Amino acid sequence: MSRLVLAAWPLAIAIIVAGSTSSVGQTQAEMNEEAAARLRAAEAEQKQILEELRAKAHGSAQALETLRKAQVAWENYREAQLRALWPFPDHTSYGSVNPMCVADSKVELTRARTRELRAMLKPTEGDVCGSQWPQ
Repeated sequence: MSRLVLAAWPLAIAIIVAGSTSSVGQTQAEMNEEAAARLRAAEAEQKQILEELRAKAHGSAQALETLRKAQVAWENYREAQLRALWPFPDHTSYGSVNPMCVADSKVELTRARTRELRAMLKPTEGDVCGSQWPQ
């Protein structure tokens, strides 16, 4: 009986360490693809909010140009932040988990930006310091 417990211990540790973010038995390639799918979904959501902002300000060329510049700057920031997290040019040195880690970091940054954009889209009434995006 004690041998069975000792034999099962590594599996129990693996399950605890894996937590709810990954499935036991899943390959790294599958986890990388799931992370890429999460990124595509986050970017699609951001694109939708950007389209709504553009539609709302369709008559204001200045607002649209400012939004374009801000989005380009944010995209540059996101890429720079990722380079700061993984600074070595040879990404293979980070192992097969790196594509998943990069995608998950991009998801986190993208969702944060999307929250900012959404706040511009739906300002809080009475918040005099909130977004004054054209109507």
